[in-house]
Amino acid sequence: MLGQSEEKQSIGIFALDRMREIKIARIPFIENNLNSDDYFKDVIGVTLVPGQGVEDIELNFSSHLAPYIQSKPLHNSQQTVAIREDGSLHIRLKLCINPELISILLSYGKDVKVLQPTHLAEQIRQIGSELVNSYT
Repeated sequence: MLGQSEEKQSIGIFALDRMREIKIARIPFIENNLNSDDYFKDVIGVTLVPGQGVEDIELNFSSHLAPYIQSKPLHNSQQTVAIREDGSLHIRLKLCINPELISILLSYGKDVKVLQPTHLAEQIRQIGSELVNSYT
């Protein structure tokens, strides 16, 4: 559920399955005209990291995944930069980096490589390293 947080004085996401009880508030309902499509247009999923701006993200997908990524784009900002001779696909996205994006990238395993930004590539590398270490 998307709504105004009285405590935080900001818009937030509230997971209905985590609510334990409902109480009647003695404060007036405040109508808002928030357009959820606009609110979520720069993210994959629902997590908006405070202060996180939109970034250019470049990815290279293996020839194995390239047809899938072309036919089912990750996000509506997806643009094809190049289809390489080996059949791999270089794409660009304009997104805010959030946990859902990182999770999706990790789900593609060795079939995706983050080209830009370097801090996202490093974050994925670090998670991969921690994963390997947990199995040794």
